[in-house]
Amino acid sequence: MSEWLRQLRAVLGLGLAGAACGLLLGAVFVFALVVVEPAFLPPMPTMLIPTLGAMLGGLLGSGFAAGLLLTSRRKSLDQLSAGRGLLLGGAAGALTALLMAAATGFGPPGEDLLFFTGVFTTLGAGLGGGLMSIAKGSKRDELDAAGAAETLPAGPES
Repeated sequence: MSEWLRQLRAVLGLGLAGAACGLLLGAVFVFALVVVEPAFLPPMPTMLIPTLGAMLGGLLGSGFAAGLLLTSRRKSLDQLSAGRGLLLGGAAGALTALLMAAATGFGPPGEDLLFFTGVFTTLGAGLGGGLMSIAKGSKRDELDAAGAAETLPAGPES
C-alpha cells in the first residue's frame, strides 16, 4: 500500500473513531435531558443532537489525525507522548470551532465564540489523548500477539 493511501486510511479511521465518540456523547446528552428534565429539551428533533455530535467528532478526529501526520512524520507511535496527543487534539478542537464560526458567520469574536472554542478545545484534547491511548494499546496488542512485545521485569517478591 502506498504511503499516502496509508495516511488517508489513518485519517479516515481516526475520523470514524471520533464520530463514534461524538455520537455516543450526543446520545448520552439526549438521554440525560429526557430523563432528568424534559423541559430543557431544545426546540429541535432530539435525534439531531447525536448526529451533530457525530459530525463534530468526525471533524475533530480527522483534524487530530491530520495534525499528527503533519507533525510526526518520522516517529513511530511508541515514540509519541500522550502530551502531544492532548496538544494536537486541543489544537484540532480550537481550529474546528473557529472554522465553524467562519463558515456559519457566527459573528465577531466575543464571549460566545470564546466559550465554544474552549469547549471544543477541551473535547478535542480529550479525544486526542483517548485516541492516542487506544492506538498505543492496539499496537501493544499486535506486538503481544506476534510475541515481539517487551516483557515487564518482575517486581520484588512480597
